[in-house]
Amino acid sequence: MLDANQINVSGMPVPSSLMGTLKKTSPWGFTFSATNPTEASTKPILGDVQKFEANQYTFAMAYSEKNDLYLFSAAMWDNSCQIGYVYYNQLKVVQSLYEHQDLVTCLCVSADHHVLVTGSRDTTCIVWDLHLDKPVQGQYASLRHTLYGHDDEVTCVAVNTGLDIVVSGSKDGTVIVHSLTGGMYERTIPHPHKHCIDLLSVALQNGDIVFYSKGDQVLHLHNINGLHICSMDVMNNLNTLLITRDSRFLLTGGSYRTANDNALVVRTMHDLAELRRFTGVHCGVRAISLHRDNQLMAAAMEDGSVLFYGLYMPRVTGD
Repeated sequence: MLDANQINVSGMPVPSSLMGTLKKTSPWGFTFSATNPTEASTKPILGDVQKFEANQYTFAMAYSEKNDLYLFSAAMWDNSCQIGYVYYNQLKVVQSLYEHQDLVTCLCVSADHHVLVTGSRDTTCIVWDLHLDKPVQGQYASLRHTLYGHDDEVTCVAVNTGLDIVVSGSKDGTVIVHSLTGGMYERTIPHPHKHCIDLLSVALQNGDIVFYSKGDQVLHLHNINGLHICSMDVMNNLNTLLITRDSRFLLTGGSYRTANDNALVVRTMHDLAELRRFTGVHCGVRAISLHRDNQLMAAAMEDGSVLFYGLYMPRVTGD
């Protein structure tokens, strides 16, 4: 069991300079609740125009080679994706990406910070080349191609530049794999019960795909060729999942009911079996972030706090 040092922060990972504007004039398709002081203004309020709940695919961060920090934001009222330059506690929007015909519901940035993928209610995904170090004619991102194949809203996306794949999940109950370079359709992995795909992640080393649906609360593991490896009933409503950079472990975060609950868990990738539960969890987990050396994990909680864990990942036979 692992312990954590807790640091309280106010709300979601949105720059403090913007928090006062997240009302009716918010550029996002959602706002944040301040009606319950115990919730630290972290629960999104569903708007009348665009009903959307912020999740791990709503925001992404990327660094330039000069260590300049950029924030990518989905769920804009005008169906755009915004790129913001972060400087201390200030955010300057440097580009808005207009190509989707409906709300941008999810996005992700590649591990090398060179590629952005966005998914939308218009059922498409778009691959963007990032130019964070040397903007091309003032543009920090340029469209590479549009990916088709889903019949309903795209809910989650992942990209692996090393293995040249883009993976997307949808409300239509399918996971679709496209090639990154050419944008060609490769294969469809259907959910066994056609439930909405709520979460997915792709392993950096071998391209294994893990996806999850709140419809059956089951994790499913497939290899890069679409072959089913195993499934595991997690018996919890998950909000986030993340594969470690060495592709050996899966971190999952979800709802919290009791002190013995599996709200924050590390699992072995080859069989999705539970390896360890983390202590110190006092409410639901909304998002997980992992340092690139796999030695430090941050877990964002529903009450606005962040738990930091020092990790030791043992060598597991059979992975």
